[in-house]
Amino acid sequence: FDLTNKLIPFHSKRLDSIQSMYLTKESYDDFYYGKGSTFSDIHGSVGILFEQASSRGLHRETNQGRLTYAFSIRNHYMSTLGTLDGLVALRKDFLTYHRDFYASAPLEAKKNPVKGYLISLKENRTRAQMLIQNLQKHRIVAYALKKPITIKQTKYNPTEAIIVPTNQPQTRFLKGIMEKVTEFEDSLFYDVSAWSLPHAYGVKSHELKQNPKTHMGSQLEEVFLDGGEVIGGKAKSAYIMKWNRYYAPKSLYKILDSGILPRLANAPFSTIINGNKVEFERGSIVIPVNQRDADSRITQRQIHQLMERLSKSDHVQIYASNTAATASGSFLGGATHTVLEKPKVAILSGSGTSSYGVGEIWHLTNSRMKIPSSLLNAENLNKWKLANYNTIIVPDGYYQELESIDIQNLKEWVLNGGTLIGTQTGSQWLINKKIINEKVKSTENMKLDIPYDQVRTVSGAQRIGGAIFEVELDETHPIAYGYNKKTSLFRRGTHFFELSEGPSANVGRYTNNPLVSGYISEEKAAEIKNTASIIARRQGLGHVVLFADNPSFRAFWYGTDGLLLNAIFFGQAF
Repeated sequence: FDLTNKLIPFHSKRLDSIQSMYLTKESYDDFYYGKGSTFSDIHGSVGILFEQASSRGLHRETNQGRLTYAFSIRNHYMSTLGTLDGLVALRKDFLTYHRDFYASAPLEAKKNPVKGYLISLKENRTRAQMLIQNLQKHRIVAYALKKPITIKQTKYNPTEAIIVPTNQPQTRFLKGIMEKVTEFEDSLFYDVSAWSLPHAYGVKSHELKQNPKTHMGSQLEEVFLDGGEVIGGKAKSAYIMKWNRYYAPKSLYKILDSGILPRLANAPFSTIINGNKVEFERGSIVIPVNQRDADSRITQRQIHQLMERLSKSDHVQIYASNTAATASGSFLGGATHTVLEKPKVAILSGSGTSSYGVGEIWHLTNSRMKIPSSLLNAENLNKWKLANYNTIIVPDGYYQELESIDIQNLKEWVLNGGTLIGTQTGSQWLINKKIINEKVKSTENMKLDIPYDQVRTVSGAQRIGGAIFEVELDETHPIAYGYNKKTSLFRRGTHFFELSEGPSANVGRYTNNPLVSGYISEEKAAEIKNTASIIARRQGLGHVVLFADNPSFRAFWYGTDGLLLNAIFFGQAF
C-alpha cells in the first residue's frame, strides 16, 4: 500500500486543478483477487480503482445538481493523467517493487507451511483439468505424479493426480486462490470474502506439508481436456453414458435433439462390458440402439457415429452393451428407469430480474451447454407464451411488478406439468407468492442500541457478501445425481429457507457447521445451519425446484453447475 499512498498526491493535484471533489479509502476494500484493482496487486503490480458516478447518458439530475457525461469523463481523464505523472516520478520505486516481488518468492514459499497441492483427477476429471488450465494461464507450473501416494487413506496412482509445488514465482497468487480462510481482521466487505478455486471447480485437493519433490514427475505442458471414449465397440442393445463428466449434460441434449429417447437410471446397476463387470451409478444415461418410437428417423449407424462424436467433443465416458440384461440391478428396460424429455427452457428476464442472475444461467445453458434457452419477459407471462416451454427458470431478482394474472398463469403452468426452477431471491419470490408451499426462515432483526456512527459498521457485518458453505445432499434424489454426499456451495445474501415438510423434498441442507471459507457473523452462522439449500417438490402434474443460492455464481462456480442442469433434465424424474 506504500506505493498506492505515494500516488495519491499526483491524483489530488490533477483533480484539484479542475476543482473536483473526491474521496479515498472509504468504501472499497482491497481483498478479493477477482477484482481488477486487486488482481494486479498479487502479480507484483499496483492496482488502482477509480469510481465515478455515472451520468447514464448525456446528463442526469443528482442530489448535487446536474451531472454531465463530459464532467464524468473529465474526472477519469484527469485521474489517469495523475497516475502517469506518478509513474514517471516514481519510476524506480515501481520497477524495484516489481523486481523484489518475484525475487522474494522463494523466501515467501519457504515461510508457507504448505509445500504443495495435490489435485485429484480420479473424480470429476474434466473439471480438474479445467482448474489446471486456469492455473497454467496464470503461469503456475504443475507436475505429473511420478509414483503412488496415499493421503487420508486414499491412494493416488501416477495418472490419477497432479502436483503443484508452492516454491515457484507465482507462490503468492497460488496460495491466494487455493487456501481456505475463516478468520478476518475486518467484518465489512465490498465484494466476496472467499474464492478457493478447488471448491469453485468442485475438485478434491490436498495440502502437502512435506516437500513434494520426490513425487514430482515431468512438468506438464499445456493441458487439454481428455478422458472421453466409447468402451466396448458398437453396441447391439444400448449405450450407457456415465453422469460423471462436466459436459455430460451437453451430450444429453444432443442425444435428445437427435430424436433418441434415452432413459435415466434411478438406481445403481452393473453390466458386462468387454467381459468385465462395470458399475453404473444413479444418473447414468441409457441410450437404446433401437428406438421404440415409430416416428423416429435416426438409424443405428447414426447412433453409433453420434456416440463416437460425443465422447471426443464432450469428453464423456460411454459404454457399449450388447444386452439389456444386467449383472445386478434393474435391467436396461426396467421400471426404475425414467424416459427423458427434451427440455424447452425459458429464463425470466427483463424488469424485476437481476441481469447478473439471468446472464449467469443463460451463459451456462445457451453458450456452454448448447441448450437453446429463451429469455422470457417477466412482465408478460401469458398462457400462450408459457405453453411453448416445459422448463422455466426464475433467477435472482425483485418481481414486485408482476401482475396477479401472470402469477396465476405461472401457477397453472406448473400444475399442468411444467418444471419451475428458482434461484436465490427468485426462489424466495415463488414462496412468497404461494406458487410453492414452503417457508422462508424468519430471522430476528438486531437491536442496534448503539451510537449512530456505528450503525453502518455493525449492520454491515451481518451481510453475507459471498462465502463458501458445506451442503449435505440426498445422493439418491435425481437433482443430486453425479454428486457425493457433501459439496461446497457459494452463497450471497441472508435469506434462508426452512426445511421442507414434503416427502423427500430436502435435496440439500446446510450442515451443522457449514462455513468452509469466507466471512459470516456469529448470528448468521447460527441461523444458516440446518436450513434448506435445495428443495424439490411435486406440484400437481409439475415439479418445483428451489435453490437458496446461485449454483452458477459468476459463471466460474463450475462445481455446482450440475445441480442446476440436473433440475433442467431430471426435473420430471421425481
